Amino acid sequence: EWDQKRAAAMMKRRTRMLSPLLDILNPKVYIAFWRQLSFEVAEVTQQLYELRKDGKLPEAHTALGIDDDEEDHHSVKVAARLNELARSSLKYFTTFLESYHERGVVPDKVDDDNTRVYLTARLNRARLRTKMRGLAREESIEAHKLALREYEWIMDYGKRHPEIATKTEINFATELSLRQEMAGMLPAKLSRIAAGRM
Repeated sequence: EWDQKRAAAMMKRRTRMLSPLLDILNPKVYIAFWRQLSFEVAEVTQQLYELRKDGKLPEAHTALGIDDDEEDHHSVKVAARLNELARSSLKYFTTFLESYHERGVVPDKVDDDNTRVYLTARLNRARLRTKMRGLAREESIEAHKLALREYEWIMDYGKRHPEIATKTEINFATELSLRQEMAGMLPAKLSRIAAGRM
C-alpha cells in the first residue's frame, strides 16, 4: 500500500539533495545537466504540493479537516505551507526556463528536442500561480494575471509554430486546447476575485 507520509519524506529528501547542486554547478559548462536538475527539483516540489493539497500532510496520520475545529485550526498553516511549496516550484521552473533565454531574451523558437519540456514548465508555472491559497486580493489578482499572460504566450507560440501540435516528438495538441479553455475562463475568475466573490 502506498504510504503518503513516506512518499512526501522521500520527495523532500530528493529536493534537499538536488537543489544545492544548482548553486554549485556552472550552468554555462553543464547546461543540459543543470536544466535537468532545475526541472526535476521544480517537478518534485510540485508533486509534493499536490500530495499535501490532496489530503494528508507527511506529519499527519489522518486526512485534514475531519472536524470543523481542526480544519479551521490547520487551514492557515496548511495554506502557508502549500504556498511555500508552490513558490519554491515556481522558482525552479523559472530557473529552468531562464536557462533558454539568451541575455534575458525569450527565444522566438525553442529547438524541437526541448520544446515540449519548455512549454510544460510554462504550463506548470501558470497552473501553480492559480493554486495559491489565502492570498490578499491584489496578490491573487496579480498571480492570476501572470497565469493568464503565460497561457496567452503559450497559445501565441502555438500559432507561430503550429508544428508543435503535429510533430510526434513534441505532440502538444491536447495541452494547447486545454490552455485555450483555461485562458478563456481566467478573465471571469479574475472578475470574481476583484469583486471579492472568491
